[in-house]
Amino acid sequence: MHSLVGLAVTFSVLGASPESMLIEWSADYGASLATTRANDRPLLVQLERPNTGSAEMKPAALGESLDYLLLAKYDRCRIDVTTEYGAKVAKVFQATRFPSTVIIDRTGRRILFRKQGHFTPSDWSATLARYADGRPHQQAARQGATCFT
Repeated sequence: MHSLVGLAVTFSVLGASPESMLIEWSADYGASLATTRANDRPLLVQLERPNTGSAEMKPAALGESLDYLLLAKYDRCRIDVTTEYGAKVAKVFQATRFPSTVIIDRTGRRILFRKQGHFTPSDWSATLARYADGRPHQQAARQGATCFT
């Protein structure tokens, strides 16, 4: 909660909006998984085909400022599936439609959520909010998915 207050104060003092913040993404799944385990934060993985209309995370499509604050709760990894490396990562996640989104728990051991295809803005916000704590919810617990390392 303190970090949210700190961000709000920073924006008001500097006159900047959350939309102007740069959201950084890693392009290395292995490094992102290690970071998630070290930081005890969930990992958001986007598998996408850039420049083909299948990219999910475009700044204009992020929606409300809340999405930026929610994204800050995740370690983030964006994978270009048109590369050899990206194709391997997509295969590991059994992703066949893009964009594909995967959220991994804060221990880096369990898949909490996966979706192939686009989100509506409200579904995107709700999904980010639901898994921001990096803990399994009832649906994920029933699925019993494990993370690929």
